[in-house]
Amino acid sequence: MTALGLRTERGWSLGQLARQAGLSKAALSQWEAGRRQPRVAELEAVLDVLEASPTQRARAFAGIAAPRAVRHLRQKSVHGGLGPPPTAGDLLQALRLRQGCTQAEAAARVGVNDSSVARWERGERLPSSEQMQALCYALGAREEELVALTRGEFARSLPEEPTTWEEKQA
Repeated sequence: MTALGLRTERGWSLGQLARQAGLSKAALSQWEAGRRQPRVAELEAVLDVLEASPTQRARAFAGIAAPRAVRHLRQKSVHGGLGPPPTAGDLLQALRLRQGCTQAEAAARVGVNDSSVARWERGERLPSSEQMQALCYALGAREEELVALTRGEFARSLPEEPTTWEEKQA
């Protein structure tokens, strides 16, 4: 459930929530309309005021398409389990570390600056397809790693198990 869902479930107006969380009504309105992403501290303030459960907090952060939300979710494992699935940046970092090279060394091999490699690994940006191929070659990626990174298949969920005998036989 999103922060909007929690707000309406509790019968709060936008103005009430804004006052209680110490935020502007306009900012909350923009979040709910999808025109702006909240900052971590702002969303935390709203969730605190709404007394969101740990699961509701995780869902609220998972709904934000921003690197800061991904970093926040990784820092706080609500379920105490395995944490979020790996991203392209995680795999790129693993490839680089397996080769024992720094971000600057990896960047030099591909012909970009080291801040680009850092952004790729954090998931803030992804390299172009040409840069991805060059990086995979430079870092000695295995075939399945190259396929996962160039096709983005590592992020897909596993296929659902069939629920009926007919589905199993199909």
